[in-house]
Amino acid sequence: MLADIRAGTVDALICWHVDRLTRTPRELEDVIDLADRHGLALATVTGEVNLQTPTGRLVARQLGAVARHESEHKGQRQHTQIQQSAANGKQGSGSKRPYGYAPSYQVISTAGEKVRRRIIDVALDSVEAPIVAECARRVLAGESIASITRDLNDRGILTSEGCRWNRTTLRREPCSAGVSGRR
Repeated sequence: MLADIRAGTVDALICWHVDRLTRTPRELEDVIDLADRHGLALATVTGEVNLQTPTGRLVARQLGAVARHESEHKGQRQHTQIQQSAANGKQGSGSKRPYGYAPSYQVISTAGEKVRRRIIDVALDSVEAPIVAECARRVLAGESIASITRDLNDRGILTSEGCRWNRTTLRREPCSAGVSGRR
């Protein structure tokens, strides 16, 4: 898009709000410079922001700074929540279940047939955990990931998402933060 503005094929930008255009003040300055050089018009759902006037640039910069602050603050809150969950031995929300572990759920709400739940604890799965240990032993003994992958698939052992194993998944799974004890 920026290349098209520089080439003169685009002379206007439309976005939901200035803070959705970019959350990086440095990138916003690039857009402001392009607006100044190429007469770029900026329109948002909430109205136009004239980047060719000092007041319009001020408004855009303030909105961008507030958006950047909120983005950084949100990241900090998420990081703190992940650290607290890890310290309490809980799995982070939103991630897939690591192979070898079984979650315990708490029902949050029910709406008709739909049940919302959240993971409250994760413990070793009595069937999968020995398979993880076996795979780790085999890798440490020098067996190839491809050989182990074939064996797991031949035995009908599926991933935590119910899929067949592939080399990438098998290589990544034992090294994941949740399985390897770093999380």
